[in-house]
Amino acid sequence: MGHDSHIHDGGSPLAVLDAMPGSPGTSESLLFPEARRYKRLRVVLIKPSKYDDDGYVVRFWRGVLPSNTLNVLHGLTVDVARQRLLGDIEIRVDTFDETTQKVPVKKIVGWSRQPATKLVVGLVGVQTNQFPRALDLGREFRAHGLDVLMGGFHTSGTINMLSEQEPDIQTLFRESIVVVSGEVEGAWGHILADALNGRLQRLYSFAQDLKSLVDIEAAPLPVTSATTMRHFARSSFGTVETSRGCPFTCSFCTIINVQGRSMRERSPEGIVTLVRDNYRRHGIDFYF
Repeated sequence: MGHDSHIHDGGSPLAVLDAMPGSPGTSESLLFPEARRYKRLRVVLIKPSKYDDDGYVVRFWRGVLPSNTLNVLHGLTVDVARQRLLGDIEIRVDTFDETTQKVPVKKIVGWSRQPATKLVVGLVGVQTNQFPRALDLGREFRAHGLDVLMGGFHTSGTINMLSEQEPDIQTLFRESIVVVSGEVEGAWGHILADALNGRLQRLYSFAQDLKSLVDIEAAPLPVTSATTMRHFARSSFGTVETSRGCPFTCSFCTIINVQGRSMRERSPEGIVTLVRDNYRRHGIDFYF
């Protein structure tokens, strides 16, 4: 399929964490010996914008609605660090919403050149109208040798409704951009371990069975980036994801093809914790 040596079809040590979740003794075993040359992992999460009719990237002086996907992936990455799933590796998260800020590609590439540093770029929450822009960003980072992952409703819905043979997915394979389909709660640490081990798979598919999706009741809570919120008109405006899925079958909606028809809810205690923490850290007092 023309994918580079950084992408593999197998050989991932994912079963280690599945066998003994959260055990301190297994965190180091997620990493192969060659990964020990890294001291830090930098995870750069980008919510791509889209092109307008003239081919320009759509960008606003100030945003209105923050990206929930950015916050969810930020929270999952923080949880990987908290649980020490990657051992003593120092983990740093940077988030960018391209609808409100220019993605500093050269700066990000420079971060990847720092000693003992592994950098992974995640193009997250990609919708169909954002796919061309996300693909161009991915190509730009790949040209500098960076590992790039892409996920969101476009990749997830395309694979679920069609297949991985669909042209857009095949294009990502040819560009050596890792495709993520479905929700990554419970698997994000595994994927980051694969990146450190140099054994990323070309496809991570977690939504083959829409009746057996992850339980988000006790999932790590989203984390809001104060740096990203500075680019929004009201920094005290946040999002809260209380549930996923929908029991209805509306033909115009993709929710059921990505998140399934079974309602899954976060715990009330988790929502209370999120609201209080966001107010304490960022002054967020209004939610959509």
